[in-house]
Amino acid sequence: MREQETAIMCFVAAVIFAAVAFAAETEEAMAIRAQVAAADQRPASRTLWSGGGDWCGVLEAPVVLHGLKWATDDVLITDPAVTEVKPSIASAPNGDLFVVVDNEDVDARMDLYRSTDGGNNWSHLFWFASNPQSRNPAITYAEDSAAERWLFVAYEVVTSDIERRARMFRIDPDNTGEFNFITIKDAIPWTVPLYQLHPQIATDNIQFSITYYLYVTYAIPTIDHSPVYYSRTTDRGLNWSTPVNVTGGSENTSWQTRPEIAYGTAGLFIAFVKPGYNGNSWTNQIWAIRSTDYGGSWDTPQQLTDSSTRRFHPAVAATNGGNEVVVAYSSDYTTDTDAAYVASTDGGLTWTSSSVLPWTFDNEGFVDLVVSRSSPGRFHAVYLHENDIWYAWASTSTPTAWSSTHTVNTGSNASGVDFYPRPTVTVNPTMSLSQEAAISWSDWRGSTYDAYFNGPTAVAGLIFADGFESGNTTAWTSTTW
Repeated sequence: MREQETAIMCFVAAVIFAAVAFAAETEEAMAIRAQVAAADQRPASRTLWSGGGDWCGVLEAPVVLHGLKWATDDVLITDPAVTEVKPSIASAPNGDLFVVVDNEDVDARMDLYRSTDGGNNWSHLFWFASNPQSRNPAITYAEDSAAERWLFVAYEVVTSDIERRARMFRIDPDNTGEFNFITIKDAIPWTVPLYQLHPQIATDNIQFSITYYLYVTYAIPTIDHSPVYYSRTTDRGLNWSTPVNVTGGSENTSWQTRPEIAYGTAGLFIAFVKPGYNGNSWTNQIWAIRSTDYGGSWDTPQQLTDSSTRRFHPAVAATNGGNEVVVAYSSDYTTDTDAAYVASTDGGLTWTSSSVLPWTFDNEGFVDLVVSRSSPGRFHAVYLHENDIWYAWASTSTPTAWSSTHTVNTGSNASGVDFYPRPTVTVNPTMSLSQEAAISWSDWRGSTYDAYFNGPTAVAGLIFADGFESGNTTAWTSTTW
């Protein structure tokens, strides 16, 4: 049983690409390479492998950005010569940080970056792509006790106006010759071309060091409803289960749902949007569903909010070693939008009423959540406030008591609602609780959008209980790493 990992599970990755890693490029790959070279002003890209509409490679001279900073504090991750946006961030137990971005200058391409010093310096690790267009990456990391390490990226492939594909790319960050392209779900029917697929990924690797699973969720928007699907893999991403519709009844909605997924001691959780009754009418509300057997079966979905106005873009985090779960989301009000949340302390059986995260009369929303790798720890929330990125935290023991906000970025140039609004957060397990939040977001400073990084650090050896250099500051400081 997975609860009792008493023996090391033998696992041999089926890397079928190695034999053709440096094979001659197809005409298609050569054409795409020319497109990459024309759009990318960095060192020339070298294609290591191509086939079946997928291709990947490295830069001839890997870019190491050595802590380039916007203004005084924010650390630039990506290349300012090209547009690289929609970052998704993950961490390894040793403190390595990984960010995957959507390269907007080359429709089919995504780029992976890595930091080995807590985010101070970033280097280009690898690029990958699927034809004709790939986008919306989501990343996670897993490793076992035998030091087999994998980055897993779930993403959307636009195969045509009427069809999509949920795809995965996995790579060994220490041996980039070991990689796979894997289909999660092929031939997804698509009736609304303007909508996008946003596959989200989670793992239970923190609790299962050998027999870990991976979990993916996504929604398929149609004209009048957006059912939410779930799939899992038990062999480290090589094979995926048949997708299961977990939406429950009342699937009709006029708002495309963008589900999120997280694993914790209390179970596997998916948060999503669908209509809910508020006592007078049906409006788009936040729902959650739980599995206590690793996605083998699911409880009945629970309606978590009951407002007269819409709720959307949920995020979810569940503790490791406890029963606390938080779902955060964007919440419409009469004149603005706020970031709000509900919480559970009994593993998702019951939930608090809706409450707002620290707010103003301006617009807040597009929340991302993460929780410490062990309990007691912290929930970390990042969200958009106009053109700033705000951060707040709550103890896992009291997930309804949130800190005051801290402005993460410098310059108020964070990408707004109309472009790439959602920040991303993970934890660096080598740092203290007050310093473990690691945040990335899209930003406009110059002629392109780029992804960059920030997180709290100590200044001159002095650290306060809130994780900042003084007890009343509202700004991050990252000048000392």
